[in-house]
Amino acid sequence: MIVMAPNKRWSALLSETAGKILGAELRVYEGVGHGVPKERKHRYEDDALAFLSERRISDDVPSF
Repeated sequence: MIVMAPNKRWSALLSETAGKILGAELRVYEGVGHGVPKERKHRYEDDALAFLSERRISDDVPSF
């Protein structure tokens, strides 16, 4: 999960990056600065838990 505040300069790059990482997802948090996990603690925690629970380790995911 990639998180960011709205930012015209980085949006395209981070969207492209998320598209190239297997299972990645970009989440944009409106009205925050650089501290997304601190500024939107409960939403971030909910999003992170949902993201992780949707992507439980399975046989089709390579281990490193």
